[in-house]
This record gives sequence, C-alpha cells and structure tokens, in this order.
Amino acid sequence: MEALALIGISQRRGGSAALQAWTAWLQASPELPAQVQEHVYLLTCNRSELVLALAEGVALESLRQRLVPPHLPQGYAFAGEAALEHLARVAASLDSVNPGEDQIMQQVRRAFEAARQAGSVGPVTSVAFQKALRIAKRVRREVALAPAQTSLFSLVRPVLEALLPRPARVAVVGVGEMGSLAARSLAALPEAELWLVNRSLNKARVLAEELGARTLSFA
Repeated sequence: MEALALIGISQRRGGSAALQAWTAWLQASPELPAQVQEHVYLLTCNRSELVLALAEGVALESLRQRLVPPHLPQGYAFAGEAALEHLARVAASLDSVNPGEDQIMQQVRRAFEAARQAGSVGPVTSVAFQKALRIAKRVRREVALAPAQTSLFSLVRPVLEALLPRPARVAVVGVGEMGSLAARSLAALPEAELWLVNRSLNKARVLAEELGARTLSFA
C-alpha cells in the first residue's frame, strides 16, 4: 500500500464552497501527470476525493502542490496505510454526517466500478477499494450504526411532515441520488403536491412520471 495516496476535501472539513469547487474540478476530469499510475474519482454529496497510485519515489505533498489548481483550497492528503484507513472509514460511513447510512457504501462501490470501466484502476487501487469495502461490510455487520435503509432525509422527514400545512405544495430541488430519495419519500405524503426542480427537465420528468409529480426548471 506504499504507493496508495488520497487527496480531497469534505463538507465537514472545508465547507460547502470548497466542496463545490473541488467537485467541479474533478468532474472536469483534470489531466493527471505521468507519476499518477492509477486513479479513482470519489464524489459524494459530502466529499470530493481523488484516490491515486503513485509511481515509485513520488512525494505526495509535492504532487498535490502541482496537481491542485491554485484557486482551490489544498484540502487533505493521506499516503499509504493512512489513505487506506481513510478510504475504509468513508466506505463504512464512519466519516459521514449520519454514520452508517447505506448510500455511502454504494457510492464508493459505484465510483470504483466507473473507474474500472474507464480503465484507470490498477492493482493498487483495486486492492485498496476491495479491502475498504470488505471492512465496510464487517463494520455494518458488527457495529450498531444507522439502521438499514436510513438516509439523512429519512431522519428529517418526521420533523418536516409535522411542519407542513394541509394541503401542502412541496418542491425537491435536484433529482440526484439524495433528491430522488427525498422525492420518493414525500410522494407518499397525503394531501401533498410534489414538484421536482432540476437543471435537466428531462431527468426530472422521468422521476415525475413515476411519482405523479410536476416539474420545474431552475430558470
């Protein structure tokens, strides 16, 4: 695991603006130097991270200084066993706002699979993600965390439901993973008119047809 490295930022450690900036940078698939032999983009609602396998003799700190654009906050960096430990904590949802929520492990698995299909995974990152996901499964099995199928929205919904008038008009902004979970939960509310607000109306309409909701663009 000596070649394993991880750089990134999270909502908890950097705030919303920094997380948004990092996410935009990584979503643009930045060109990585030749010293980076493998890479996986790990983007969730709470973090933007780049998991790397470095060539022999490459110093992580100097690479980070060269790799991260100057307008972005530097974020955090881990190497070797510390990188694996952090990845395992993320996969097990121990580093989440809601420890143990199911979505995080699924997001980690999907990020690894997307990188594998893109051909950017190699022996180092493959072993790291497989170990992290095995650890996450064991933590899920042996440690009392959030119950299965628990999300942040499922914890908030009883409070929100108590505050809503009857009838209610409710809008969900964004139909990504978290927004879709919220929309499906709210669609079951009696006397509630559900609106899905999204940048892409086509994506919103697919979910709206399933839930009997209405759509609205950001504009």
